Amino acid sequence: MSRSERLIHSGDEPLRDAAATCDDCGAIGTIGRAVRMDDDGNTLELHRFCRACWPEARRRILARLQDEFHARVEAMKANRHSDHPAGDGWSIGGASWDGVIDLLRDVQALEQCPRRPSVEMLAELCAEWPTLEREFEEPMPPELRAFYEAHHPGAN
Repeated sequence: MSRSERLIHSGDEPLRDAAATCDDCGAIGTIGRAVRMDDDGNTLELHRFCRACWPEARRRILARLQDEFHARVEAMKANRHSDHPAGDGWSIGGASWDGVIDLLRDVQALEQCPRRPSVEMLAELCAEWPTLEREFEEPMPPELRAFYEAHHPGAN
């Protein structure tokens, strides 16, 4: 997944939970979560992670989702009567820069294509990063700061 998780997470719960326990290390206080739901929106799995565990947990969960998707596609190919490779719904989010950095890398790869992102799209992409800096309670990483200053009209 290469989008700012903050923008696509669902549910009413905040991403930060000072009282929640990290699934990986047992620390109290989490900044990331992954929720798996069935078609009716019932929670099948709920995972929470502290700041130290979130980057690896996020990578692990995203790899699992990709593997599950590919398995469903292969099953669909084997059974021509299957409609589509649908699976359970997931909501993955973290109050950290990890997803934003992934998104930036995807956008930078697009800049090498003949049909590059517009100046307006690049400015819109990074417009909320100063707000995220406050929400994440972490400084904007240098590679994001440099992109912001180069592409957002109000940065300088």
